[in-house]
Amino acid sequence: MRATDLDELQRNAASERSDVNEEVSSGLAYLRDTVELSRGGRPDACRGETARDAGPGAIAANLTYVSAVAAGALDAKRTDDPTVFAAAFDHEREWQRQWIRDRLILTEPALAPGSA
Repeated sequence: MRATDLDELQRNAASERSDVNEEVSSGLAYLRDTVELSRGGRPDACRGETARDAGPGAIAANLTYVSAVAAGALDAKRTDDPTVFAAAFDHEREWQRQWIRDRLILTEPALAPGSA
């Protein structure tokens, strides 16, 4: 799949999903959604109504949430046990919180578990 800009990449990912196996289709859906999230939009709204002027905070929140969902889904698939999704999701979110604390050099937890 070739694309010259994000709009074309998103369109191609959406249109080619029906022509491939389930695993590739899932990856293309994730690609399409990631493009939308990078713009500050919502994956379920990728045909038009997006918040193209969303700030960096909204974009970061969208991407980190989707990354945690992907981590949960991957662990559930890897173990063939859907019950591990929640634990993997929570683990990824905690890793993200710790990363931002370290990055900002915070001595006190600025983000209590469950608040992000």
